[in-house]
Amino acid sequence: MRGGPAGLDGTAAPTGYSVRVRATLLVLVIAACGRGSPSSSTSDPGGPADVSALSPLLAAVGPAPRGFASLVLTDPAFHDQLTQLQAALRAQLGSGSGDCGTALSRLERLRIAVGEPLRIAAELDGQIDARAVACLLGEADVATLARSGLVLRDRPGGVAIEYQADRGQAERARRVGGELMRRCGSPSCAVLMLGPASARLWVQYELDQTMRMTLSGPSFGHAVSAANAALDALRKDNPAMGLLTLREQHGDLVAELPKAPSSLEMVFLALTLRGRMLEAFKIPSSSMAPTVLVDDHLFIVKGALTGEVVPGDVLVYKQDDVQWIKRYIAGPGQTIAETDTGLVIDGQPLATEVVDPNYRYRDGEKSLRIVERTGTVVREHLGARSYLTLRTGPPRQTGSWTVPAGHVFLIGDNRNNSNDSRYVGPTRKENVVGRAVFTWLAYRDGVPDWDRMGVSPE
Repeated sequence: MRGGPAGLDGTAAPTGYSVRVRATLLVLVIAACGRGSPSSSTSDPGGPADVSALSPLLAAVGPAPRGFASLVLTDPAFHDQLTQLQAALRAQLGSGSGDCGTALSRLERLRIAVGEPLRIAAELDGQIDARAVACLLGEADVATLARSGLVLRDRPGGVAIEYQADRGQAERARRVGGELMRRCGSPSCAVLMLGPASARLWVQYELDQTMRMTLSGPSFGHAVSAANAALDALRKDNPAMGLLTLREQHGDLVAELPKAPSSLEMVFLALTLRGRMLEAFKIPSSSMAPTVLVDDHLFIVKGALTGEVVPGDVLVYKQDDVQWIKRYIAGPGQTIAETDTGLVIDGQPLATEVVDPNYRYRDGEKSLRIVERTGTVVREHLGARSYLTLRTGPPRQTGSWTVPAGHVFLIGDNRNNSNDSRYVGPTRKENVVGRAVFTWLAYRDGVPDWDRMGVSPE
C-alpha cells in the first residue's frame, strides 16, 4: 500500500460545524484547565471515592475526572483579558457582549470540571444568564450544540453549562478527583491530568503574586538547565524574554510570569518562543503511526533546546520548503539497508518483536476522507532505544544507502506509508527544525483522547 508523503501542517485546521462545536467546548477546557501546571504522579491514584463533598462539578462529570479549575475573574489579570476580549469581539463581529445584555468584564468567577471521554460541567458567576450566553454564541449554534448534548441553564448568581458526549451516569469518581481538588487550592487555579496511568502528566496553573505554570511528568525537571541556557541567549536580543523565568522544583518544571504583563509584552514573548524555542504542529497523515496519529498536535523544541540529536529521536525538518516529521535512524558514514525482514544498519539487523498483529488505525487521504486500515505493530530496537513501528505488508522496495557527511537518514514509523529518506534521500542536518517532545492535544472519534495527551513520541 503506497501512501502519500506525511508531513506537518502548522496552519491546517479542520472545517465544518462539528469543529465549531468541538472548539466551543474546548474553549472551556483550555481556558480553565489547559493553562494548568502538572504535579508529579506516576500511577493512577486508584479506587473509587465519593467526591460529591469535594465538588458537585466533579461528581457531575462521572467516574473519570480529568481536570478542575476555580478562577477568580475579578482579579486584575483576568479582568484586563476579559475587557480586551470584549473589545476584540466588537471589532470582529460589529457587536460586543454588551449588546447581549452582559459585559465580560462583569464576570466574577468560573468553576469547571472536565471528565472522560468528554464531560464538562461549569458554573459562571456574575452579570450573565443563559439568554446572554445564547446571544454571544448565536441562537442557531446554541440549538445545534443542544442537540449534541450541551445544556445551558440559569442558576442563582449566574449560569451553568453542561456537556456530556456520553450520557451514562456514575455515582462515584476515582480518588483522582480528590487529587485535582487538592492541587487547586489557591484562589485562582487550574489543574489537568493527561497521559495514561503509567506516565501521568499533571499541568497546574496558579495566579497569586505571579502567573505560574508547573509541569510534572517524566523528565520535565531535567529540561530546566537547557531551557534557561536557551532563554539567556534570547534575552540579549529580546527584552520580553526577561518576563519568563524557569526553575526546577522537586523534579517539576515551573514557569513564572509577572501577574499582569501587558498585551504587547505577551505578544512579543509568544512570537519569540514560537520562532526560537517551542512550536506546535498538527499531524495531517499517518506516516508516523502508531507513534503519532492523524490530527495529533505536537510540541517541538527548537534551536538550542533541540540539543544533540541521536538515533531514535523524532525530528521535524524542512525539505522542498515543506515541514516533515520522521524518526532519525542513522547519521553520517552509516549504511542502512532495507530487507524483507527489516532494517539493517552497518551490517547489523535491528532486533524486533511483534506487539499487535491486528492493529487498526485511521488514515487521511488527499480527498480528506478518513479511512480505516490495519497492520502489524512491531517494536524495533535501535541501540539503547526502542519504539513502535507499523508494517502493512512487505517493503515497497529493498535497497541500501550510505549517509553522506552533514546529513541524517529519517524514516517514518509507518514503514509502508511514508515518503522519507529511502525515496528522497538523506536530509542535511541544517534542515532539522527541532525535536518532537510530546503530544499536547489528541482526538479519537471527535472527543479528546486524554491518554495520548502529554505522551512523548518515543
